[in-house]
Amino acid sequence: MLLFTAGCRRQSIPTTENLKESLRYYSSHFSQLSGEVGYDSVRTLYSGLMRSLPEHPSGEADSIAIYMGRIMTYYYNCAILKQRESNGATDIFREAVRLPDSLLHSDHAFYRDVMRPELLTLCAQLHMMADDTTIADSMAQALAAMPVMADDTRAVSVYHMMAWTAIFCCPATDTAIRLQERAVAARERGGVYKNEGSLYSRMSYFYQLAGRYEEAMRYIQRAIDYYTELGRKQSAAATSSAFAANAATSEPCFTLARNADGSLSAASESLLDNVIHAYGNLTALYGILGLCDKALEANAIALRFAREASDNFLLDLYRMRAECFREAGQPDSCFVCLDSALAVIGRQPQQRKYQTIIALQRTGILLDAYPDSAAHYIRTTQAYLADSAMVTVRQLPRLFHVCGMALYHTPSRKAESIPYLEEARRRYIVLNDPVNEANVTDLLLNAYAETGRYTRMGQLYPTYRLLRDSLFREDRQRSVIAANIRYETGRKVRENELLTAEVQLKQRTLLYTWTLVGLLAALLLSVVIYMRQRQRYHRRISEVHLSQISSLLNAHRQLHHHNNSLAHELIMVSNPQTTTDMRAAINTHLFNTDKEADFRHSFAAFYPGYLPALRRICPDLTRTDELVAMLLLLELSNEKIALTLGITKASVNKARSRMRKRMGLEKEVKLEEFLKGVGEVS
Repeated sequence: MLLFTAGCRRQSIPTTENLKESLRYYSSHFSQLSGEVGYDSVRTLYSGLMRSLPEHPSGEADSIAIYMGRIMTYYYNCAILKQRESNGATDIFREAVRLPDSLLHSDHAFYRDVMRPELLTLCAQLHMMADDTTIADSMAQALAAMPVMADDTRAVSVYHMMAWTAIFCCPATDTAIRLQERAVAARERGGVYKNEGSLYSRMSYFYQLAGRYEEAMRYIQRAIDYYTELGRKQSAAATSSAFAANAATSEPCFTLARNADGSLSAASESLLDNVIHAYGNLTALYGILGLCDKALEANAIALRFAREASDNFLLDLYRMRAECFREAGQPDSCFVCLDSALAVIGRQPQQRKYQTIIALQRTGILLDAYPDSAAHYIRTTQAYLADSAMVTVRQLPRLFHVCGMALYHTPSRKAESIPYLEEARRRYIVLNDPVNEANVTDLLLNAYAETGRYTRMGQLYPTYRLLRDSLFREDRQRSVIAANIRYETGRKVRENELLTAEVQLKQRTLLYTWTLVGLLAALLLSVVIYMRQRQRYHRRISEVHLSQISSLLNAHRQLHHHNNSLAHELIMVSNPQTTTDMRAAINTHLFNTDKEADFRHSFAAFYPGYLPALRRICPDLTRTDELVAMLLLLELSNEKIALTLGITKASVNKARSRMRKRMGLEKEVKLEEFLKGVGEVS
């Protein structure tokens, strides 16, 4: 059993019982494992997993196949990353392909019956990286000939990866398109794939290579719409900033999530890469269709996002922009873009290999715009040709072409241009580049004519005529397609403008609605606060009233008690014996002021309203008069009154006469009866 060391832990190849769980773990921890022990150890681990897979594993076969498919993908990634560390050696891929090749041709039931599409894809990718393009293409053809996979999630990944291998290994696009169409169809049926936009972007690229421009445009727009919606969702999750889109260009605008150190998050970085690729493909498609204005718009969007990400994409985007300006007949703008590309190379020394490409591009633009300056560039282009290390195989046709152009536009050197132009034409044919083949053939025919090589001119012209006719038909088709695309694009822009206006109207309506709701809520809150304050006020008033009522009840109880006491005393007074006792008690001298006060108090208790009534009738009565009146009411005789008051009987008589006079009594009215009448009235 193979053992894998990860730090201080030892991980073993899974048994049948824990197979599914182990595959799930190892297929989701590639980055962690690679960082801990390196790519060689991880590839060794994955090799062991692939070898140890049982022919009839228990559990769900589809789930195991999905996890094992991821293991194979990471096995391929290990080889890629290891190759980068070893400066591009292809022997790594020839070594890595041995295991999947042996499994592909073995009698292992699970690999033969379930995992054959994944194995074919892995083997094809590794053969492609090892430059065995014929074998890789045959495997792509074999996968395309097989029935469509039943598991849509597995199908999306397998067909998507094999389609790229097919387009890389074979100039024909039929197999690649068929495989990519299967991948898109599997995704639309519900297959799970993390980067859905890449399916549409690659589908567009394949259609573009096949000349199916309308379908290419439709799929690249689907890719852009997908990434725009993804950016909107990421913005909503990362910030409250609103998502918007420019109605004139449908340019996506979203907030990019960043880490604490200010760098882009992994999700934002992946999103930017995909958006830049999509708009780069859109730029190329517009350029092919001759829609230079649209190409420049798409390129400007891609550049804006590339500046947010890094310099990795800027070089290609500036070169594409230069070609757009070249097609638009603006050479000065081309040079500005190429200078920007050179500035990017200055910041990235590893990109210096592109200096030759940019130099050739600049030379070609200069020769097109200013043919008289051709002699200046002959020595430069010949120096590039003499040093093969400075150029790649794909750059050589353009280099021969530019050198031939420089010689052709130089007086007296047209004959020297012919070998360069012929070599450029031959190489363009090998690369299946009919546009540049037609351009160099046109220049070559002129060189034949001007140097008197009419026989060779006659031999070449029929081929050139067929090529031009074919390109002319394609140009007409592209023109029609471009017109349709421009119309559709304009219609979409108008729809976007209407949609933007509708969204703005809805936003304003929503704003007004929320404002009104806020005002109503504030009003309701004010009413609630007012009602609560009013309740508190009434509660305080009620408490005051209750307190007053309580005080009144206490006073009432006290008065009731006092009245009961007075009633008891009155009952006692009403008793004849009590009256006699009172009279006896009165038969003492009242010279003492305290005794007089006690007498008055007792009299007022029995006859509470008498003295006030008497005073109302006769306000001029003196203190002695009042005492005489009270004693008369108590039926005391004049002698007893005199004795009680300590005065003479004569003085009592004088007091009686004075009282009658002051009260205005007639002679026939008795004073005692009058005084009793006052007591009854009171």
